[in-house]
This record gives sequence, C-alpha cells and structure tokens, in this order.
Amino acid sequence: MSQEEANKAVVRRLIDEAFNSRNLAILPDLLHEEFVNHHDLMPVENKKGPGVFEEMYVKMFRAYPDIRIENHMMIADSDIVVIYDTIRGTNTGPMPDGRPASGKAVEFEAINILRLKDNKVIDRWGLTDELRMMRQLGIID
Repeated sequence: MSQEEANKAVVRRLIDEAFNSRNLAILPDLLHEEFVNHHDLMPVENKKGPGVFEEMYVKMFRAYPDIRIENHMMIADSDIVVIYDTIRGTNTGPMPDGRPASGKAVEFEAINILRLKDNKVIDRWGLTDELRMMRQLGIID
C-alpha cells in the first residue's frame, strides 16, 4: 500500500469510525499528539492534540444526535489528504453557544485539507458552509 493510500485509510477511519459510528476512543490512534485544528467550526477548550476533535465531536453529537458525514471525494498527495463532504443532521439538542434546539434539519458542505505525520493527522485546515447551516437553522435570513 502506498503512503497516499495509507493516509486515505486513516482519514476514512476518522470519518466512518470516529464520526459516523461515534467511536471517539480511536481518536488517539488517528490524530497526532501535536494535532492542530487551524479552523474552529465551534469554540473548543483544547487547542492541540486528539482532545480537539473529541471535544468538537461531542458538542456536535449533543446538538445534532443524528449528524453524519457523507464523503464525496478524497484526494491524497504525499502527506496531504483533501476531502469534500456533505454533513447532515437535525438540531434536536442544545447548541454549543447555549441556544435551544431548533428541531431543524441541516445539510451543508465542507472541504478539509489534512496533513499526516507518522500515520496520524497532525494538521487540519477546513472550509465549512456555515452560512448555509445558519440559514437552515433560521439564525440568519
């Protein structure tokens, strides 16, 4: 297996096992101890290490218990993996900022650039269609 294929396998596990199957126990196996999230989708206390994604995922799962990622594209080159996803869920739990649940469904896209080191994700840069999500929740027009 090439390094690119091995990197894609790590990212697939992050999507399928950690996120979609809610197996947060595997995050230390997938995220480097020096992991840095360069784009905050939501504020988190942890700024470095696997705890960043664990905290972010827990907040998302609380607000959107049925949230899932559908991966459409995954491209690997050297130590970089780029993914294009659709994220869907229903806001039936409290929002991380304290707003009550809206009961509304959301569907939005995200593009992430992940850099791997030692077969673990060490950096994430992302672009999420937060505007579309906020419109669907009725936060903005």
